[in-house]
Amino acid sequence: MTTTKCLVTGGNGFLGRWIVQDLIKRTDYHITILDIFIPTNVPANDRITYIAGDITDAAAVRSALKGHQICMHVASPPHHFPAEKFKKINIDGTQNVIDACLSENVGRLIYTSSASVLQDGSPLENADETFPYPKTFIETYSETKAIAEAMVLKANNNSTLLTCSLRPSGIFGPGDTQATPGFLEVLKKGQHRLQIGDNSGLFDWTYVENVAYSHVLAAEKLVAGSGVPGQAFFITNGAPVPFWNHPRALYAEKGIVAPRIIIINFQIALIIGFLSEMFSFLKKMMGKEAKEGFTRVRVRYVSCNRYFNITKARTLLTIEILSPFPLPQSRSLSTMNYEEDIDITNEVDLVVSAYPVQDDDLDEEILAADQSAQQYQEIQLPEVVKKFILLFHRSVLENNVYELQSIYEHSFNKLTEKFYANESWPEPEGISSLVNDDQVFLTLYRELYYRHIYSRLTPTIEHRFHSYENYCDLFNYILNSEGPVALELPNQWLWDIIDEFIYQFQSFCNYRNRIKNKTKEELALLRDNSQIWSCYSVLNVLYSLIQKSRITEQLLVSKNGGDMVEAAGEYGSRPLYKMLGYFSIVGLLRVHCLLGDFTLALKMMDNIELNKKQALFARVTACHVTTYYYVGFAYMMMRRYADAIKAFSHILTFINRTKQYHTRSYQHDQINKKGDQMYALLAICVTLCPTRLDENIHSQMREKYAEQSNKLAKPEEALQVFEELFLFACPKFISPNGPNLEDPEVVEQGISFEPVQHYTKIFMAEVQHSILLPTLRSYLKLYTTMGNAKLASFLEIEPEQLRTLLMMAKMRSRQIKWVEGTLLEGEYQGTSDLDFCLKQDMIHVSEAKVGRRYGDWFLRNINKFQDILGGLELSSRA
Repeated sequence: MTTTKCLVTGGNGFLGRWIVQDLIKRTDYHITILDIFIPTNVPANDRITYIAGDITDAAAVRSALKGHQICMHVASPPHHFPAEKFKKINIDGTQNVIDACLSENVGRLIYTSSASVLQDGSPLENADETFPYPKTFIETYSETKAIAEAMVLKANNNSTLLTCSLRPSGIFGPGDTQATPGFLEVLKKGQHRLQIGDNSGLFDWTYVENVAYSHVLAAEKLVAGSGVPGQAFFITNGAPVPFWNHPRALYAEKGIVAPRIIIINFQIALIIGFLSEMFSFLKKMMGKEAKEGFTRVRVRYVSCNRYFNITKARTLLTIEILSPFPLPQSRSLSTMNYEEDIDITNEVDLVVSAYPVQDDDLDEEILAADQSAQQYQEIQLPEVVKKFILLFHRSVLENNVYELQSIYEHSFNKLTEKFYANESWPEPEGISSLVNDDQVFLTLYRELYYRHIYSRLTPTIEHRFHSYENYCDLFNYILNSEGPVALELPNQWLWDIIDEFIYQFQSFCNYRNRIKNKTKEELALLRDNSQIWSCYSVLNVLYSLIQKSRITEQLLVSKNGGDMVEAAGEYGSRPLYKMLGYFSIVGLLRVHCLLGDFTLALKMMDNIELNKKQALFARVTACHVTTYYYVGFAYMMMRRYADAIKAFSHILTFINRTKQYHTRSYQHDQINKKGDQMYALLAICVTLCPTRLDENIHSQMREKYAEQSNKLAKPEEALQVFEELFLFACPKFISPNGPNLEDPEVVEQGISFEPVQHYTKIFMAEVQHSILLPTLRSYLKLYTTMGNAKLASFLEIEPEQLRTLLMMAKMRSRQIKWVEGTLLEGEYQGTSDLDFCLKQDMIHVSEAKVGRRYGDWFLRNINKFQDILGGLELSSRA
């Protein structure tokens, strides 16, 4: 299959580098970077080609775009460039890109525009794509970006070129060359104490990773009939904040907090801006250099409301915000050592101070809560934990998804390591006064509270019961309230809620089955509360979430086309319901695997396309890994080993390629453990169905399980190794019903059903029949013809047994293999490179040699050689 080639203009700039990095991470595109500056110290990458060129050179652009299917036009001059440069690069350069796309049959063009295309100095409040361009612009940059965007959208044509435009606002992040350096220059001059206006204007700052991700999604969605071609989309964090909170958080990160803020009146600032502009104009008239400084445009920029509605991007591009940073933090903005952790106390103090409370009532509530907490002597809360809970509560009240994600993924885990590594978090009842007895928040807090007990401590039977009751409260609130609830949570947390709900159900089932060492009180509690964590109640919750969200209808519309808004309905249009419904489908895949119904497990995935790039499950790494683990395991138990190998290889390749991105994740250890389990399952499948693996996957598997792989090929040692690997890698199966505690004999003798042992026996029975197949295969590969009796003597079995074994090998060499459609569909295909026939007492063998992929090896090294030559040429010119 031909590799898709994508050219990124300005790919070596701040945003361009992030886009290239995201394309490498999320796609299999080959990427060409066209930029006027090509670095010499970049790490080698087979998928990236560098071309030095200027977009104002039409011939250079046309030459660079040859053979490409996608163009991302990101190149644009910084704000301090003179007006003639803006016109030449933004307008003429963009026209060159459009012309080149048309002449070279490039099918898709994504233009990086700017939210400033609507900027005429007046406030922009919740502005969307229906707002017209202003009649007059107040700066050349915005005007030229608007003209270029209009040119790109006008060039859209379903038969030749599909185009769209992305309008990011206030981009910041690692490598920022404009906003952050500007603020640091202000700090250096000691002007950080100045504030223009009363800081009431809300501003949309956008973390650069979100902007990069939107480009990847746009490339995927830019197809005829999707509603994306010919459209512009605002891209933001979706969480506007007062403008001056952003630089102050940056200054605080540097350890500098202004003791007193000097506020400059907005009207006075406009006058000062006018005088500054006149001064610069006079300097230019005198032939002196004059840099752009304090202008009226900037005064309006920092004082007025300037935030945008991203509903269109959420709907058509299906964008979900990846990074939760509405304000700078150490991880996102420091120009040096930005990966270094900061003290958790400073982090929470920073975020609290960055969101000043402007509501008097809320201010009084927090003050009262703080006083109550001081009086509540039996719970000794560290000051930083109190502040964290207040911030947490406020973020839930405001539905600030981006701050909640930072709290959930980072702050909560840091505080856990510091204060609660070996003990539980404070009891929910003990913090209720801090949060004004907010029951919704306390339910969410309890979810984390009990999850922490399960992960770090040993839950008691009371903990298990209370956690179940809390999940019932949470799901009843979501499912049975009048209308959709006003609650928004990060995707990662929503997945973890479903994942933890199923894990605790699984844990309880295994706990309930072990009745030998239980006290009479525990047995009585289990007997009297048989409805707690019942299989029916868990399945009912998951199916109810799917039904309420109408996620099945949405997936069908996404696959077959139709009205997505109508399909989603009142509930499914809300991210909370949509994602809970979607994650419940993956949850049911897992539950049915745990119950041993592997066919029904795969049936749950009928409307989810595993091979679709940017599928919803891929937005949360843990969900991505879980999906492929259970799909692969279900295939393995159904003897569809080729499909299982394909599933395991795909996700293990993904884990290997992205391991640098999730090494700092709180779920890093879990992902690594799941990866080790899948390598074990892969070793089993490859033994039962010999298949050529990707070289990297094969080497990793050999590194982890070299000794076991060798033993699997020896009949006398294989059975024990098969069982060991299966017990290590299989899910912890459950029984839908617990032991009959009403039966005295069951209670006295501790009789219980062990699901894991049951399914291990089923699997080992299958292995027992296949134990001689690897040895048989090794002999057949040595001969083209061979007598039946001779081969039987080699195997030390009777000739009639050999005939049976040969028939079994023949049958196993053909399997149902997925080609298209749902996961359960497939075609019978040969899965072995070895074929044979038995004619009377003679075995005739034919082996299809699988050629080594020399072409790929040569292409990779040719590209490396070209990169080296290009670097040497650039060095010699310098």
